[in-house]
Amino acid sequence: STRAAWSPLVAARTTIALSPLSRMAPTRAYQVRASIKPRCQHCYDAMRKGRRYILCKKNPKHKQRQG
Repeated sequence: STRAAWSPLVAARTTIALSPLSRMAPTRAYQVRASIKPRCQHCYDAMRKGRRYILCKKNPKHKQRQG
């Protein structure tokens, strides 16, 4: 037969490509630093799970995590 046999890898690739999650905008990772500080007026401080974060809704590049 000329058709390729079904494989789970091909099926997974197909379902991921059709998934609505694949169309979501990529998120930016945190900059991990020993000392963090707000970089603009829109940056704000948050404590979550014992860690200190700087978050910014205006510019996601400003996201930082202390640790």
